[in-house]
Amino acid sequence: MSFEQALKEISVLVNDFKANEQHYLNPTYSEADVRDDFIIKIDKNQNDNLVLLVDQMLTAKKQLQPAKTESDKNYLQRKCDILDKQIDELACLTADKFISFMD
Repeated sequence: MSFEQALKEISVLVNDFKANEQHYLNPTYSEADVRDDFIIKIDKNQNDNLVLLVDQMLTAKKQLQPAKTESDKNYLQRKCDILDKQIDELACLTADKFISFMD
């Protein structure tokens, strides 16, 4: 899923919340409801982005092996480094959310 698609889906969730704010703020609206209506959907977007980044990393690593010019090798190595950092950041966000949920 692209960033633009993820942003669009998050925007739908935000608009849904705004349109139904009284319902969501009602004391009978439970934590389980929040998880079903929002958190699972956001986590799916985050998971989709993580899968996309890992796929890009695998492709870049495969391209790095046969790269012939120093310029190509440097470009692909930088791409791998950037993707690695993005994967680490996204994985940390996921782990932090899980830990905060368990507390």
